[in-house]
Amino acid sequence: MYRLLIPALVALTAGPALADGAFVAEGKIREVTGPGRSRAILVTDDNKSFTLESPSAHLQEELLRLSGVKVRLRSEPRTADTPEGVPLQVRAYEILDVGGGVVPTIGHIALLEAGAEKRMIFVTEDGRASLLPKTWTDRLVSHVGAKIWLVGQKEKDELRVRRFSILRVYRPGAGTQTQNP
Repeated sequence: MYRLLIPALVALTAGPALADGAFVAEGKIREVTGPGRSRAILVTDDNKSFTLESPSAHLQEELLRLSGVKVRLRSEPRTADTPEGVPLQVRAYEILDVGGGVVPTIGHIALLEAGAEKRMIFVTEDGRASLLPKTWTDRLVSHVGAKIWLVGQKEKDELRVRRFSILRVYRPGAGTQTQNP
């Protein structure tokens, strides 16, 4: 008998689909701290800077945690008349490079209980699950439900992780899904 604990997730994608005419920009995200709060800034390859905002608190949290990462953003449409300094209203993003030309996989951390044994698993956005190393269980059990990016490869029956970063912390209260055979 096993039990799989996956907290109810707000969304597996970075944001809702946009109508035609969305503004698309690529560059590295930087976090700028100032009075009151931190802000995410996109710096394009041609050195243009855009302040990033999102109507989604979840997406806003992810943008801040992407500092140092090269991304492609989709935002509300902009025109030549859009005043300089107006923040981009980000609806979705795609990670292009986390360093060294590496594109990670995005997913969530889940907990698999098989009898008395507990194992952490990584569930990709398309639903594929891989066991994480046994040594990760004690370290990551408090992060069940967190959205992460991960770079690694499958070896034998588990995922060998080279790098990862938490994009969004899971906040209890959204419920859980439990699956039994």
